[in-house]
Amino acid sequence: MADIWTTLTGKSFSASAAKLLVSNIKSAAVEIKSLNDALTEIGKTSQLTGSQLEQLGTTAFETAGKYGKSAAGYLSALQEMSHAGYDNAAVMAELSLLTQTAGNMAADAANKYLLAAGAAYNLKGNAAALTEILDGQTNQAASASIRLDTMTQATAIAADTASKCGIKIEQLSALIALAASQTKQSGEATGTALNSIFTNLQNPENTAAADALHSLGISMTYVENGAEKLKTPITLLKELSDAYTSLENKSPLKSDILSAIGGQGNTDTLSALLGQFDSYYTMLDLYSSGTGSAMTLAKESADNISGSLTRLGNTWASTVNTVLNADGVTSIINAFNSLLSVINKAADAVGSFGTIGASLGAVLSAKNLGILYECTKSNHCLLF
Repeated sequence: MADIWTTLTGKSFSASAAKLLVSNIKSAAVEIKSLNDALTEIGKTSQLTGSQLEQLGTTAFETAGKYGKSAAGYLSALQEMSHAGYDNAAVMAELSLLTQTAGNMAADAANKYLLAAGAAYNLKGNAAALTEILDGQTNQAASASIRLDTMTQATAIAADTASKCGIKIEQLSALIALAASQTKQSGEATGTALNSIFTNLQNPENTAAADALHSLGISMTYVENGAEKLKTPITLLKELSDAYTSLENKSPLKSDILSAIGGQGNTDTLSALLGQFDSYYTMLDLYSSGTGSAMTLAKESADNISGSLTRLGNTWASTVNTVLNADGVTSIINAFNSLLSVINKAADAVGSFGTIGASLGAVLSAKNLGILYECTKSNHCLLF
């Protein structure tokens, strides 16, 4: 490359500069290959036309760049959402990027969170509703000084059980934020503990839990229109909190309640909920006032050094992709591939690079490539 540049322009071009250019082109080629692999898989499972897939590949760089993520990562999320049956897979994939960037989390974790929340509350790919959940939890996490991925991980684990128990998503989010802020446990531990608590509060056959509630004058059920119905976990937690906090600190009833309803390993979470239940309402308010929180946080993350470098890489890869896909460049590459194939065969036959100069001139002439080939006396070959 340096020799060609010098021959054409008369100016020097250092070998180190050439190596840097080649290195960057190679890096872009790796990203482009990942992108094309993802597009190929999407094409196999979707009804998109070739031109639509091409347009998707082009817009992937811009979409991913907004969040400081790679284009291939965006297409991977799109593929995941498409496999989940979402018609608006592109919109859901962008929401995954927003979740990843705002929560500084891996793609798998973000996708699992969105799919779990959507399935539990029957949102059917409602991106606006899922964004509202993400915004509310982002605001709660920031105010409660906990990580957003703690909220999302706990949601992914507990959402299905919570929904079946009649707990709304904003209520679940408030419980997660309250518990995690007090116990400082991981999202996995918090979600698992809440699952156990919800299950115990909804099982009349759990005699230990029923007896603990009865000792405080609380029933799991209520009567409506002559029919006995289960109280929701939220109602029972409120009643339990009022009774629990009225007990003496050393009362044995406290430990009995925590063990019977919390279950093994979950007493810290239940203690945090019962002891600070007033904060639950504060968390509800934070959830409702969180509009735009995730995007604000994601923008800060995308604009940091790491996100900016990724965005720059996307721009470079997009440029290389555009050049490599140009018809003229493709024709030249194919011509050189054919030429190199001929040279390799000739080299095998002749056995010495220095002896093929004359025959190469004939090959080039026969190919009508219009390229003059000259070997100097030092066997240094130039293409110009």
